[in-house]
Amino acid sequence: MLSNIGTKNYRYDVFNDKLLNSTNGLEVSIDKYSFTENHEDIYDKNEQILIQTGFLDRNIDEAFDCLAEILATPNFDEPENLSDLIRMESVEKASNMGNKGLEYGRSYSNSGLKACAKSFEMLNSDIFFCQFAQ
Repeated sequence: MLSNIGTKNYRYDVFNDKLLNSTNGLEVSIDKYSFTENHEDIYDKNEQILIQTGFLDRNIDEAFDCLAEILATPNFDEPENLSDLIRMESVEKASNMGNKGLEYGRSYSNSGLKACAKSFEMLNSDIFFCQFAQ
């Protein structure tokens, strides 16, 4: 969703076109992990955001300009665009819920192990998105 929110200088559709002209898009994910060696501390949890993109050598400057633009000036001031993006995500999650039984079962069983595993639990966040769509 990050590349679809636009920036203070570019509308979301213009920025997305600019980004896709120089890169293969943005993939944003969150890495959750235990940092300490103490495996008995079930509340040990650390998170970091990962932003991935790919581009050709000739597009280095444009790609880094796009990254700097979206990281420095994201536009969260268009509630109708944000609402549409969240609705689209929730419809996608609701449509695929039946296909992910094994993934949901695995994430639920792992969620009881440590605090960082609890934050990976997929069903809880997917149910939230699905309820938002209603």
